Amino acid sequence: MRFHIDGTTEQEGNSIDVMKKVRFFPLKTWIEEGYDWLLVMDGSGEHHYIREGDYSIEMQNRQLNLRGVHGQEIEDVVGVIVDPPAQTVMDNYYDAMNYIEKGIPVLTIFIDGFAFEQWEQVKEEYPSLYISKQEFSKASTVYTPVTNADCSDDIWTSSKANRNYGPFGSSSGM
Repeated sequence: MRFHIDGTTEQEGNSIDVMKKVRFFPLKTWIEEGYDWLLVMDGSGEHHYIREGDYSIEMQNRQLNLRGVHGQEIEDVVGVIVDPPAQTVMDNYYDAMNYIEKGIPVLTIFIDGFAFEQWEQVKEEYPSLYISKQEFSKASTVYTPVTNADCSDDIWTSSKANRNYGPFGSSSGM
């Protein structure tokens, strides 16, 4: 726990700083293993890649903020992925725009709620399906799946009740 200046008040020529309690947790207490990169998502939908370093999580006004020792700051943290995949679903947009600008037709299919692990399971169990013969790579996404597909033992099971994204969200996607 530490204190943060929340403002200053003045009365009869005297001023005093108003302090506020801030809960402070070293990031190491939440992420035990070493990492090279973190993908941090904030409440506005922005995502930030940061390298391993000395960071802390501050809880203030029911909001989590990430602070670095050199003044780096990400407010309203809603998700963190440790060592995320090299690709994101947004790469699809930029790749498609590149081809469209060159006059090459593009068809993009985004399968909401169909995780990379599910595709791997389909590929193994149903090798003759068209989708099993395609190559995909794991990508991170900031989109929360809205379908009721899940990653249970049976890929065809539909149940939102079994979803557990943990404290930082999901990192699966294609």
